[in-house]
Amino acid sequence: MLALLAAAAAFGGGRPPSVLVLAEDRSRSVTGASNGAAFAEAEGRLEDFDRGALVMFADEARVSVGPRPGGWNPPGAAIPYVVHSWEEDAGTDLAAALRASLALIPDEAGGEILLATDGRATRGDTAAAVAEARRRGVAVRTIPLGAKGLPARAAAVEAPPRSRIGERIPISVLVTGSPGAKGEVRLEDAAAGTAETRAVTVPGGGRARVVFARGAGTPGVRRYRATVPGAAGDAVAEAAVLVEGEAAILRLGRAPAGPATAALLRRLGGGTFRDAAGGSAVAGALETADLSS
Repeated sequence: MLALLAAAAAFGGGRPPSVLVLAEDRSRSVTGASNGAAFAEAEGRLEDFDRGALVMFADEARVSVGPRPGGWNPPGAAIPYVVHSWEEDAGTDLAAALRASLALIPDEAGGEILLATDGRATRGDTAAAVAEARRRGVAVRTIPLGAKGLPARAAAVEAPPRSRIGERIPISVLVTGSPGAKGEVRLEDAAAGTAETRAVTVPGGGRARVVFARGAGTPGVRRYRATVPGAAGDAVAEAAVLVEGEAAILRLGRAPAGPATAALLRRLGGGTFRDAAGGSAVAGALETADLSS
């Protein structure tokens, strides 16, 4: 890093050299895609910059070529650049690619990042990385990459852990896929034996949310299952919600209920007191109920 800064200070009477970084997506979602158009566009842009660099990324980013004249394919190079590889099912971290690219561009230097990707981020805070590039005055341009897109699939179901009888439960289904992928999100309520479907189109960025509202009819654990029928592997995402009913106390024995029982019910926020011996029950506004006899 010190050598890079020294070289930058010596270039152009103290002006850091401008850098063009090509960041190439190598994740599972672009397997088999041609990168020829990305390299052709990047090479056409190189003449406007002092240096060129190459970053490859999937679920992490790796530098293949650091900033140098001629970039990733200088004349006479025996091996133009290092080709990295990842696991077959590697995801996509666009934020890591942007951060690695920004690290190759000296502060106060002109720079640009060409992001060759299908835009389907599976991890990382892409928005924050883009904001950092904007703050530094580094342009980020995208080059569509991908022979074919991934279908829409149910990736996760989000729901509140608890609800109460009579409330509406918001169920949010996260759908991922390549931008433009279409599908029908199916949400099944196992307890009610019902299902609801809604159409979805995945936007740029590769993520969409479909929100359902389900009624909490009876107490117990409600399980929700989301799928996008026809998606590769028919991925399934699930969530569970505990639906709480009235608080209840069952008293066993013949001794009359005393103040401690009433106090406990009040702390529970209302509910029912049932006397197993006599079969009597008291319900309603327990703040004022007299359960001492």
